Amino acid sequence: MSRSIGVILVFAISIATATEMNHTVEAGVGSTANLTCLSDSDDPILSVRWGKDNDVFIGQKFSNGDEQYIEDGKYHIDDDLTTLHIHDVEKSDEGVYKCTIELNSTDTDIEQHTTKLVVTEDGDGDSGDPLGELFGIPVYIIIIVIGGIAVLVLLLCCVCCCCAAKKKKSRQESARREYQMVSTT
Repeated sequence: MSRSIGVILVFAISIATATEMNHTVEAGVGSTANLTCLSDSDDPILSVRWGKDNDVFIGQKFSNGDEQYIEDGKYHIDDDLTTLHIHDVEKSDEGVYKCTIELNSTDTDIEQHTTKLVVTEDGDGDSGDPLGELFGIPVYIIIIVIGGIAVLVLLLCCVCCCCAAKKKKSRQESARREYQMVSTT
């Protein structure tokens, strides 16, 4: 009897210490929304379960590949168990989605993360960063890095020009002094 109370206590403590990370994803009507659920732990993931608004079951996938969904073709969880894809997004898909990650660790650890899906009417929305990604890197980061490199190149050019101008001026001063010495003798 006391062993089952201990198991229940460990399970309750695991749920009580679950991590919540909230963020918002926008997707246009007809597009695919990609909701990400990343674990804060290095432990392997046993399963991930997705629910919507008050835990209406959406789908679940296990590390062995077994999966089940409320609606085939509409939802898909990646093999690495980190992303839920919602295909052909409709206005009714808007809401708060919760993923529950079960980790394979010494204790049964459970993490819960929420994502708010906002559906826009324009149909050209995509989930996550509005600029998208290039080689798996958000485009805004690429723009910042390229901008920083451009500023450094510009500064380097200015320094080179200043050094060249200073050298030229120094040579002209030397030539002028030499001319004055020759003309005075």
